[in-house]
Amino acid sequence: MSFARIYSHFVFGALGGLTGWYLAALWLHSDGVEITSEEQLLRGAILGSCIGFGVGAFDGVDLRSAARLLRYGGVSLLLGLLAGAVALPAAQNLFDRFQTGSEPLVWQGTLCWILFGALIGLGEGVTKGTQAWKGVAGGMLGGMVGGGSYELFGRTADGASSQEQATLALALAALGGAIGAAVAYVTTLLRGAWVVINDGKLAKREFDVSKYVHPQLGARRPGVIGSNGDIYLPGDSEVLPAHATISYVDGAPTLTASAEAVSQRRTTSVNGHPVQRWPLAHGDTIQIGNTSMTFRHKRR
Repeated sequence: MSFARIYSHFVFGALGGLTGWYLAALWLHSDGVEITSEEQLLRGAILGSCIGFGVGAFDGVDLRSAARLLRYGGVSLLLGLLAGAVALPAAQNLFDRFQTGSEPLVWQGTLCWILFGALIGLGEGVTKGTQAWKGVAGGMLGGMVGGGSYELFGRTADGASSQEQATLALALAALGGAIGAAVAYVTTLLRGAWVVINDGKLAKREFDVSKYVHPQLGARRPGVIGSNGDIYLPGDSEVLPAHATISYVDGAPTLTASAEAVSQRRTTSVNGHPVQRWPLAHGDTIQIGNTSMTFRHKRR
């Protein structure tokens, strides 16, 4: 379990929540006047975009790749925009429709935040090697925890006073942080296969490859290993942009060298033996160019 990854996702998600609070406060009024449905939708879209970008962009920052920062962050930003535009107005609508006493409608509103988290978590499955349902499950867990906190403490803190705005900022930071941490926790806990980079610029970095070695998903969409691949190996001149693939072939996770790597005689080996195609087992050492990695696979 990578606690550093979980903590980093929490920080990036919380920063997204704080940024969303700041931009919404800057562009929309918070002076106690009733907020219109259009303003509520815009506020939700701003918040969702910021949290989505924060959660999705972490891996781009961690990989030190501007292209991946824009790709991962951009997809999650769009999903977050959709999530926020739906969840915040829906939660407010429930609050306005069914609130009859002083007790907050915590669970009703939290259901909307669970949907919010699910859409943001979906980004993990769209852009990376985890299966989509695991990202969705993590987002739902984070939405439940963070959304519950928001409904308890942030729902009524919408006035212009510094105390109310501080409470709202903390509630939104908790929402973003909970979603980010939960997505990282669940996807790491439930991953079925991954590779650990042993050397080079990204030494000790782990890449989830569960989707690529899944019997159905992996047969249709292999993961690309290379300097411009899903398993990203920068800074090694011997690694081609698409050097090899990892997929599910003939009942096993399989490493396959690309035709270009074979024709150029670039190193593609498993446990020290040059290969063009090879079934992988837990603990196998893969060599791509000058970069070594270890394949990990949970036994079923």
